[in-house]
Amino acid sequence: MRGHACESRVSGVDGWGESQPYRVFVDESEVNGYSITAVYVRPQDVHKIKTVLRKHLRSGQRSIHFTKERSEVRKAVISDIARMSIKAELYKVAEKHRQARSICLQALAENLRDGKCQQLVLDQNDSVCQSDRRVLRSTLGPGWSGTYDHSARSSEPLLWLPDAISWCWNKEGLAARLSGHRSSRLCGWLDDAQNPARPPSGRLPGLLHRATALSTSRVGHRAEAPVLL
Repeated sequence: MRGHACESRVSGVDGWGESQPYRVFVDESEVNGYSITAVYVRPQDVHKIKTVLRKHLRSGQRSIHFTKERSEVRKAVISDIARMSIKAELYKVAEKHRQARSICLQALAENLRDGKCQQLVLDQNDSVCQSDRRVLRSTLGPGWSGTYDHSARSSEPLLWLPDAISWCWNKEGLAARLSGHRSSRLCGWLDDAQNPARPPSGRLPGLLHRATALSTSRVGHRAEAPVLL
């Protein structure tokens, strides 16, 4: 995996530290290269967040997938996410290639290795499960106390969070299209998320109380721990 760099970005509510236990839910995107989005959730918030997300399902619908959802559903889900006490991280390589997923997953695992992650859940993709387990086993090491596994989005609603946040990060012009939700908090996050090269706006968006650009230090193929500017 040498020769490839993984860029990363972090957003989270003020005071969201990693000194307490948390669970992490991961989804991938192949828009503008390759990326994975990881969302951190406190164990005590899991049931409440699942309940909030499930209320957006139509009759007979098993999961939410942002690329297929109607605009009004997206707006409603984003509005709810903006009130959740969660943290999101984006790990991205500029070009999609065979090793892209492993590079991003390794960077995430390095950040989780010494923390208090109880559970890591990745969106089910049978073609990469074996490779994912190799990367995680090698990077996390035998002393890691958490668990990791793959799950279908239909059985794990918390996987809808990284899907939705990734869609927001990758979608151009989103803030303008959400004119019906032009609170400074929500749109501050959306504006900053779509323009990572510019300085932080300073607006406080509920979900992402400090939507910021990231300083990424690269060593070989791997990104150092993300650093908020």
